[in-house]
Amino acid sequence: SSAPNNSVDPNAINDQSATNFNITSNAVLPVVEGFETSLLPSATWNVSHTLSNGVDFSVTNAAAATGTKCAMIDNMSNPANNNSILQTSSSYDLSSLASPALSFKVAYQEKATSNNDKLQVYTSTDCGASWLSRWARWSPTLSVLGGVGPGAYVPAATEFTTYTVNLNNIATNQSVMFRWEFYADPNGAGNNLYLDDINIINAPLTGIKNIEAMVNLNVYPNPSSGVVNLAFNFTENHLVAVEVTDMLGRVIENMDAKTYQTGETIITLGAKNKYQTGIYFVNITVDGQKISKKVIVE
Repeated sequence: SSAPNNSVDPNAINDQSATNFNITSNAVLPVVEGFETSLLPSATWNVSHTLSNGVDFSVTNAAAATGTKCAMIDNMSNPANNNSILQTSSSYDLSSLASPALSFKVAYQEKATSNNDKLQVYTSTDCGASWLSRWARWSPTLSVLGGVGPGAYVPAATEFTTYTVNLNNIATNQSVMFRWEFYADPNGAGNNLYLDDINIINAPLTGIKNIEAMVNLNVYPNPSSGVVNLAFNFTENHLVAVEVTDMLGRVIENMDAKTYQTGETIITLGAKNKYQTGIYFVNITVDGQKISKKVIVE
C-alpha cells in the first residue's frame, strides 16, 4: 500500500518488496535417465548458463553411451568462462535406499592439452538454496578416453567413462536435488562434452572401493612424464597420508598424515625430483583405509 490507513507515508521505498523462491516436489526413484525421450529443458530437468551467449546442455542423437541419444555441451561454440548448468527440477527421497549412489557416463575431448574445462556435480538438501560439491574432473582426466583433437568431438560408445558418487552421508535425506555444472576454460573453451545414463541407484560399496568413491580420488596423468597429481573432492574432513614406492618396495616419496578440509584438493607428487622411467605404487591412507594405485612413468 502506498498510503496505509489513509495517511501520508514518509518512507515510500519500503512499501513493496520481492523475493525469489523455488517450489519442488519429490520425484519417484529409481532415476534412470538416458535422454532417449527427454528434451532439455523438460519437466524433470532445468538448464541455464551464466553468459548471455553461453551454451546450454542439450539433447543430441550424434552420440550415446547406450541407446541413440545423450545430453551434450557444444563446447566448440561455447564462450570462454561460461558456466552451463543441468539441474533436476524435483527433489529425490534417498531414505528408501540403503546405500544410495549417483552414477553417470561422460565422454570429453580436449581441443588442446592446455585446456582447463571442468565438470562438477553438486547436491542440495534445501530445495536449491545451497549446493555442496560431490565430484569434479578437469580436462586432462575427463579426456581419459577421448584424447585431444582440434575438430568437433563426437565419441563412440566405448569412449564414455562411468563415474559413481557415493551418497551415504545423505542417505537418510528425503529431499535431494542434483546439479551438473560445466565450467568452460576462462582462457578459451575446449572440445565437446557428452553426458549419458544418469542413475540414482542402491549400490553398496565396501572396503577400499567405498573410501575411494567417498573421496572422489583421481590419479593423473597416468602414464606420466615424472609428475603425478592426486585429485580429491572431499565432502567432509579426512586424514590423508601418501607413500610412493618403486617395484622393489623402496620408498621414493613420503608425505606424513595431514588433515584436509572439505572441498577440492590436489596433491602433486614428483614435483621436486621427477620420477625416473618405471612403475611405481602410490599408497594412499585415508582415515586408516588404504588405497593403492599403480603409476607408469615413461
